[in-house]
Amino acid sequence: MKKTLFLLLLLLPIIVCSQTDSRIYEIINAVSAERIEADITKLANFGTRHTLSDTVSQTRGIGAARRWI
Repeated sequence: MKKTLFLLLLLLPIIVCSQTDSRIYEIINAVSAERIEADITKLANFGTRHTLSDTVSQTRGIGAARRWI
């Protein structure tokens, strides 16, 4: 009896933590080739994302790309 109870208490945190979050499935289902292509095109349209590029512009450089993401 004590061994069974001990084993149950030992496994309880593992069982509780293994529950999946439904948001994960929503994120996975939102992935598509079209969306990936659109994201890459948008990032390419910022011209450059070099770390020393413009951080103030709203349309070009790493600052604009960072704000978009």
